[in-house]
Amino acid sequence: MDNMSDNAFIIDPLPAAIFPIMKKCARCSKEKLLSEFNNCRASKDGKQSYCRDCQAAYKLTYNYDLSQEAFDAMSSEQAGLCFLCYQTCEQHTKLSVDHCNILGVRKLLCMKCIGFIKSFA
Repeated sequence: MDNMSDNAFIIDPLPAAIFPIMKKCARCSKEKLLSEFNNCRASKDGKQSYCRDCQAAYKLTYNYDLSQEAFDAMSSEQAGLCFLCYQTCEQHTKLSVDHCNILGVRKLLCMKCIGFIKSFA
């Protein structure tokens, strides 16, 4: 039984035509891997139509009225460090937006400092 093709219990994998590995983003029109899309049960292929990068940019614009370029500029201005503790969070590598409804977007903070600030509210 050295030859796996002789085994009756092994099934050939489905062809790539049935389950494509790549998908085109509806917003940026770039062909990307399926792993770069979030899951969506309602969709035929089980993935959302927008890639994760486009969704993150949309969330910044919708929630904070902040473009991806402005976010990147703030991040480079802070050298990728949290504004309060001047460190990077070990668990969460990406900085988050510190937002106040009255003052608007203030700075980028790590999740530890955002949790600390919210504990006082």
